[in-house]
Amino acid sequence: MRHLSPELMSTLRFAFLMIFITFSSVGVRAGELQNSEVNSTTAQLAAALARVTHMSASFTQLTTDRTLRVLQENTGYLWVNPGAKFRIETSAPVEQMLVSNGQDFWVYDADLEQVIISKLEVDVGQVPILLLGGHLETIDASYSVSYFEDELGDNYVLSPLSSESLFTSLSVSFQQSLPVRIAILDALGQRTLISLTDVSVDDEIESSLFDFVPPAGTDIIDDRF
Repeated sequence: MRHLSPELMSTLRFAFLMIFITFSSVGVRAGELQNSEVNSTTAQLAAALARVTHMSASFTQLTTDRTLRVLQENTGYLWVNPGAKFRIETSAPVEQMLVSNGQDFWVYDADLEQVIISKLEVDVGQVPILLLGGHLETIDASYSVSYFEDELGDNYVLSPLSSESLFTSLSVSFQQSLPVRIAILDALGQRTLISLTDVSVDDEIESSLFDFVPPAGTDIIDDRF
């Protein structure tokens, strides 16, 4: 992608995780959960994700380096629907918006008055978590999944088996069957913690929310063709 600030690239990681959740929620089949060859912890994670068919939530995102120096901190709101449809709006300190209707992907920066439109193509080489796809055999083949319980709830830690992965580990935490935290440790030692609040998985989300109409005067960069 072009003309993206480091801050926006960090936010894009969040978007890729939302793709992961939406694919996972529609990709798990009942028969897969009975496959005895699949690690039982992996099956538990997939079953937990399968309950999140659509979701809305507020979030805070904090990224630190290996010395725990804060690199980025922002807040916002998100909506997720099956079929890789999502909308992420950051409200502070930078107003940004990432929207996908499952085919097209809009990246809007209000300060730059610019939107980049591209086809929603997943680069699994750059974002290995997207290899999951919700299918248990794929998870088992690509990640070691462990589980622990703490005061927050149920925690699943995914460690990539490939040494070329950009992520050292990724954890997803659930409280009363709702996702409440995503934590990422990347190969550079940077940590990103995404905390979700006011999580709802019960209400239908209007499909119009997953299309984006640029404000008048916006510089449009169309990379779809």
